[in-house]
Amino acid sequence: MNLTQSIKQTWYDARQRPAFTALYVCGVALAVAFTMIFAMIYYVKLAPVYPERNRPRTLYINSVQCKMNAGRSQFSSPVGYPFFRDYISKLENAETISGCPGIYGARSMVRPDNGQPEFEINDKGVDPAFFKIYDFKFLHGKPFTEADLSSASQVCIIGHHLAERLFGSPESAMGRDIHLNDLDFRVAGVVQEGSRLTPASFAQLYRPYTTVDGYDRIMRDDMPWVGVINATLTVKDDAQAEALRSEIDDMLRRINAADTSKVISMKNYPMSHTQSAFMTFGDTTDWRLAIIKKYSLILLVLLIVPAINLGGMIAGRMEERLSEMGIRKSYGASRRRLLGQVLAENLYMTLAGGLLGLLAAWTTIYAGREWIFGVFDPYHIISTAEVSSQVSGEMVFAPLVFAIALTICMVLNLLSALIPAWWSLRRPIVSSINEKR
Repeated sequence: MNLTQSIKQTWYDARQRPAFTALYVCGVALAVAFTMIFAMIYYVKLAPVYPERNRPRTLYINSVQCKMNAGRSQFSSPVGYPFFRDYISKLENAETISGCPGIYGARSMVRPDNGQPEFEINDKGVDPAFFKIYDFKFLHGKPFTEADLSSASQVCIIGHHLAERLFGSPESAMGRDIHLNDLDFRVAGVVQEGSRLTPASFAQLYRPYTTVDGYDRIMRDDMPWVGVINATLTVKDDAQAEALRSEIDDMLRRINAADTSKVISMKNYPMSHTQSAFMTFGDTTDWRLAIIKKYSLILLVLLIVPAINLGGMIAGRMEERLSEMGIRKSYGASRRRLLGQVLAENLYMTLAGGLLGLLAAWTTIYAGREWIFGVFDPYHIISTAEVSSQVSGEMVFAPLVFAIALTICMVLNLLSALIPAWWSLRRPIVSSINEKR
């Protein structure tokens, strides 16, 4: 039977049994849709998307632990500015090193010149290296300089949406002042704004971190190691990443040997982007094992359970078709040919369900973008009334993600069809023909 005949036969059977066809296609669509939503949530977290295209080469130092030997006091927090300035910023086995106060940036008030009420924005204190790590597209202007950072110049880089809101267009924003927390910052550049779904890089306004109050705050006067700075580093490859970790271990040993009154450590740091996406704060378990434990059950429910249900439906369907199969075998149709037809019918319905599931997943992702990406993330907190979750095309239209999800569903569904069909076709011809329909 050629392809055209196979499709016609499948279409005829589908029209004869519309309830079965609808249930089957919808079952596949739901499995694909839920799997795609799950996959796209983590695709956005892990894939090199704008402006975080260097994610595979990015490492983070967001926590340092300091234990005082004289007592039981133990502190854990981001890096202290003196520690970042004197040690971390001088690490040799890193391409780029950037510091940023706070975890997800600050929220500040902007007062427009046109008399409209002031409003809240997400702003982030950064350094020039930040714009080397994150691949922002500058529509106008360029990043501020090391001289601006050193002198705490009141300059800023803003996203194009904020530029349009305040000044009408990105071009009109250049050289203008923004009233930020009662201070005037001159616009030195306008970038294509990212998405709050990429929190490591997202802000509506970027300014030298030396203009952020408390950027050099430390936990205690005798403890310059812990403070408010998060360090982001890039490496060329895995070999340099391992060399960097060894260099950090040596650095900590020297620090602890020079002052035995305390112990400085960085458990789980520097952390890769994949680790940071899956691990929760303070997690000290093996992160790969934690991923398997946490998500294997979810994938089992999303894929295996629907496959079992579909297998039961196909088994019941094959019982109804026993007499048809017996007649076709009596006219010379081989078991292999009949089995191929059954699998082909299942394949066509699976493809139809997969496409329907893909459309459902895209619709759900877009409609629920304000909350759905925080389902598996307890620290998904960047939000202001003025900012929506931008879902770009490269985040949603990921052919590889769809191909993998659909392939897995097809394999499971084909297996769910193969087993009941194979058992049914083993029945003797006479038994099959006499089977009540």
